[in-house]
Amino acid sequence: MAELMIDHLDLTPEQLEAIGAERGLWAERGEELRREMWERRKAVREASQARPLDEEAVRAAALGAAEIEVELAVHRARALQAVYGLLTEEQLTELDTLRERMAERRERMRDRFRERRFPGAD
Repeated sequence: MAELMIDHLDLTPEQLEAIGAERGLWAERGEELRREMWERRKAVREASQARPLDEEAVRAAALGAAEIEVELAVHRARALQAVYGLLTEEQLTELDTLRERMAERRERMRDRFRERRFPGAD
């Protein structure tokens, strides 16, 4: 998102500085959550590959990973909201437009991939 904003939203120097400060505030906790997510996903892999299968261990590990996914999603949403508060209505509208274009592009790419991978399948 940051690259989109810098390249397309005509941010003022004050906005750029404030956004940089916000990113700094949120970065450390985000990194902690990403490291924890990595460890919990590793635990899921290990539990899934264990012999014999212990379904309860897999479920517990997967739930632990899901908890961190939730925390990371909330953390990212809060960080975005803090940045949104620094943008003008026009910039927010332009950001929405850019996101829509990106979503459409992703969908076209996904469709092309599916067509190459599974020709003729609808």
